[in-house]
Amino acid sequence: MKSARLICKTCNSAYGMTIDAALAKNFEDLVAFINIERHRSRPVKDTNASNWGRYQLENGNDLFLRSVAKIAVNYYLMKIRGSHHLDKIIRIINGLEAIEDHIYYHPLTEVIWNDKEVSHVIMIKGTASSGRLYAHVILFNTHSLVINLCNNYNGDDIDLFYRYDVLRQEEVKNRMDYEPYRQLN
Repeated sequence: MKSARLICKTCNSAYGMTIDAALAKNFEDLVAFINIERHRSRPVKDTNASNWGRYQLENGNDLFLRSVAKIAVNYYLMKIRGSHHLDKIIRIINGLEAIEDHIYYHPLTEVIWNDKEVSHVIMIKGTASSGRLYAHVILFNTHSLVINLCNNYNGDDIDLFYRYDVLRQEEVKNRMDYEPYRQLN
């Protein structure tokens, strides 16, 4: 999922050197391990499946967490086209407010790892009755985070779902066969 229309060139450059760089660094060994084609560099494939254990990822890095929140906000903006419910999370992404109470790790009951699909998933849900707008982001079937986008949501009910298989490099439309989706609902 890429769009040149969501953020300006200046902001994109700033994010590229800070929060996006932290996200890329966190996953660079895993990307090489599963031989994912990247836009800026060619992966070095590690064909030894027993090495999976050494690709444990960092948790808790502030820049990494802000970058994952940016993923959720960008998807929301692509689909909804309005940011008035996102003021606080945008300030958090920009480093102007603390992350606390807005970005949480949501451990999966098991890491879903197989050679048929490795996915990025973004789910966004919001209801005026609950006043909540939140996103659930899963990266490489391994990192699962919940982002509190808004605590006083008063818009239309939202139930968005995006799933992208990084191995096949294509969007997967079916949400019901994806285990993390069943875990969250």
